[in-house]
Amino acid sequence: MSLDLVLMGLDGAPESTASVGVDAHHRLKVLLGHRFPLLGRMSEYYEDASYTPSEVPALRAELTALDNDVASDTELRHFVREALVVLALASDRSCGVEILAD
Repeated sequence: MSLDLVLMGLDGAPESTASVGVDAHHRLKVLLGHRFPLLGRMSEYYEDASYTPSEVPALRAELTALDNDVASDTELRHFVREALVVLALASDRSCGVEILAD
């Protein structure tokens, strides 16, 4: 089971995904605190969330800022870097992204 940051394709199927497992999600939640309001929407592991196209740049900025905090955590660093790729695609396409509790 994972929590997925997803860019949906035109056909409604996930096109690009960054996934985080339950243990890594807990570590992420502890790091987030109240510093990252947009990332805070993914603080509940079993709940979906959405980000509009206009929120994607700020979400990218929060993840970029978080990247230094996860440097020693291989699993979280991998998630952050994958999420940045997903968000770059979303930004290029002027699309929003979804958080899906899988």
